Amino acid sequence: WDADTVPLRPFRVFGINGRALLTPATIDAARPPPGVHLDPGTTRKMVQATRIHKPYFENYRHLLGESPTFEGSFIAQQMPIHVPTLKRLLDRVEQRFPGGKSWPWKVIQNLRGRDGNLFSEYEFYAQFALQHAPEFHEVRPLLWSRAGRLKRWRPSEEQFTQWADQLDYVA
Repeated sequence: WDADTVPLRPFRVFGINGRALLTPATIDAARPPPGVHLDPGTTRKMVQATRIHKPYFENYRHLLGESPTFEGSFIAQQMPIHVPTLKRLLDRVEQRFPGGKSWPWKVIQNLRGRDGNLFSEYEFYAQFALQHAPEFHEVRPLLWSRAGRLKRWRPSEEQFTQWADQLDYVA
C-alpha cells in the first residue's frame, strides 16, 4: 500500500475464494476526482502513468527470461501479495543470476535501459503472479485517481467524502 494512497470506502483485498485481487491501472485513474481541475501538463502525466511503461516489461523479460502475458499495467498504488508466489518469483531471480548476492542486488545489477524508471515491484509481481499462480490471483478493477499527487493541494474532509461516492481510493 503506497503511503500517499487514501482509501475512500471499504473494499476487499482478497476475494471470497481467498484469491489476491489485483487492480489494474486504467485510464480512469488519470481522470481527476470530481471538482478537481488540472492543467494539461499534469493531465498528460497522469494519463501516461496509466499506460504500459516499456522498460518495466523489457526488464521483466530480461530478469525472468519470459514475456509477461497480461496486456496491461498494475501500477495501482496497492497490491495484496500471496507470499508463496512472491517466494517463487524471488527464487527465480536468484536462479537466473548465480552468485553470492541477494535477489535485490541481482535485480539492481541486471536492469537494462537508461530510463529513470526501469523497475516496478507492482508490475513485476502482478505479471509473474498471473502467469505462474493464477489460482491464487484474479484481476478486478477498482475506481481510483492519482490526483492526490498534486503539489500544494490538500483536499478537505468534505472533498474526500464527495469522492467516496465515485472512487474506491485516491493517490
